[in-house]
Amino acid sequence: MLRTERLMMFAALCGVTLPMLLAHCAQASAAENRLPEKIASMYTGWVAPNQDDRDLQADLVERMLDPLAAQGFNAFYAKFQGVGDRQFDLSDPEQFARVKLVADACEARGLALVAYTYHHPHHGRQPERFPEHAQYDPLVLSSGATVEDRFAMGNYDAWRYMTDEVFQLARASLTLPIAAVGIDIEHFMGFQAS
Repeated sequence: MLRTERLMMFAALCGVTLPMLLAHCAQASAAENRLPEKIASMYTGWVAPNQDDRDLQADLVERMLDPLAAQGFNAFYAKFQGVGDRQFDLSDPEQFARVKLVADACEARGLALVAYTYHHPHHGRQPERFPEHAQYDPLVLSSGATVEDRFAMGNYDAWRYMTDEVFQLARASLTLPIAAVGIDIEHFMGFQAS
């Protein structure tokens, strides 16, 4: 188990929320990657490391980052998420290079990159479509009823599987100019995730 994973498990046991822990991790980033005191930013909804048919240079850098920098913005919020309901994999050099392209382009333009993601998968537990989901327990309600299309988020393995992309981005932030990493938990709030 990675040191970060142990820290997250300890934090969960102590009642520390994921956003609190991520805020602490963001504060521990290198000084040159810190967020500006006052943020003028833009958000884009989808940068897919595993989508090799999208020209990030033309579609993201030239269309979004260049105008932001020209207008005095100082940060860029980008949601990184895999295409086709598949998790991205930053151990793949090509996928890592796509994240690096965005991070380096932000740095070159004086934009602090805030990289975040949703949990994975985005549509709940579907063992018939994704056989790997069968290894994670379904949610069991206090009434004893089983909800097959939701993960049992109290189970560490399921929780870790669903949040893996944020861990990948956090690891990437150790070597790339990424100022902060976060996870959007709206899908944990009463939807099919848990």
